[in-house]
Amino acid sequence: FKSRQHKRVLYVALLCLCLIFHAVYFLLPVFQAKHIQVNNGLYFGNKEVAKLSLNEGYHPLCFFNEEKATENLIEQSNSLILDADYTNNGFTASVALKEDHPVCLFDSKPYFASGRTLEETLTSLASLPLEDDSKIMLKTKYEEDAKNLPQLHSSFAPLSLLPDSLEKAFSSLLILSPEALSYVKAIQFTGGSVSSFYTVADFILLRDDKYYVFQDCLYDLFSCYFDSENFPQKVLNSCDNRIRDGKSKEVYQYRDTGDVISCYRFKFVYDQDTKRVAVVDL
Repeated sequence: FKSRQHKRVLYVALLCLCLIFHAVYFLLPVFQAKHIQVNNGLYFGNKEVAKLSLNEGYHPLCFFNEEKATENLIEQSNSLILDADYTNNGFTASVALKEDHPVCLFDSKPYFASGRTLEETLTSLASLPLEDDSKIMLKTKYEEDAKNLPQLHSSFAPLSLLPDSLEKAFSSLLILSPEALSYVKAIQFTGGSVSSFYTVADFILLRDDKYYVFQDCLYDLFSCYFDSENFPQKVLNSCDNRIRDGKSKEVYQYRDTGDVISCYRFKFVYDQDTKRVAVVDL
């Protein structure tokens, strides 16, 4: 009898603990979708993501629909958020965003990776279902990042004559962060044909009145060349060491305008085995 009574008490205790656990889980805000953590976001924060993904209210993480949240983010943000990758175990959740951002100057206008101008982007921003303080914050960040952008060039023809490929040129730069792009003075695309000119590019940097040209950078390795661990400090320090050792200046030409600069020419070499990038002389 005592054994059965002991088991009954144990079952009741476990049931109570289970009820308490569920009550805590479904009542505490920390387990709600509106508190999903944004990882490495450029512009949109937790508050904006919760609003745009339509998860601002009561949405427990255990019922969270990642696919629907991503669709909502893209639609509600007018595609200022291009994609989202959620990680959710029912208790903690995070999201990595792919956000549109300024990538270059073309025809004297700042352009985003999506092909929108800064003006068009700010128009899209103004219509977002966000609070005014969020819109002001986003507008300020967009305008700040649009101040330091590389000028776009093409070795084939003026880019205005390549409308079909121009959008691909913009999107190819999405992988580069605004911080990395702020160090780049110009980008000249030099790919093998008019239709694929955006797949290879020369990156021209200007620091301390010295031009550094990194030639024949491959599109699919842009993120490796300009990763935050090495670029810009380690890369430019390596270049400066070669300059101190006597490397000579050479002439470099922007073929679409005919303008020339005096520069130091280098090339990135990527080692597939070590996943490391080295800078070599040209």
